[in-house]
Amino acid sequence: GGINAEYGGAGYSYTEKPTVETKLQKVLSRHHYGDSKVAGERENNEAELLQKLIIMYFCIIRTQLNDATIKTMMRHMVRDLIKDLQTTLVMKLYSADKGPALVVESAATKRRRETSKRMYGALIEAQTLLTGILGSASTEAHQ
Repeated sequence: GGINAEYGGAGYSYTEKPTVETKLQKVLSRHHYGDSKVAGERENNEAELLQKLIIMYFCIIRTQLNDATIKTMMRHMVRDLIKDLQTTLVMKLYSADKGPALVVESAATKRRRETSKRMYGALIEAQTLLTGILGSASTEAHQ
């Protein structure tokens, strides 16, 4: 492990997958990170802070990618389940042995439908009478 662990490409070893920290340490070591001859104490502190911020950033991104992957997989699984379930339910609904039983009207529904039909007829007749009365009243008013 450590700073010299490399992964993939020509001349690289596949023994250890790099972490964000090892890659970052490699980059910072190129700029003499920690060398008191090149950088002062303040620069060293700023470099450490920058390193920690970058590591935390990549940890957040990795977590978000993991969450998105799981959510996407679940979304696809649920979508496929709904489609399969809907197909199964429709097949059972329209099966030959249950078809006629599903369209039988209950006695209460039949009574409500007949009552509504009679009331509709009475309302149409009342509207016709009112139209006739209003029509005759308006013609008398114009004369």
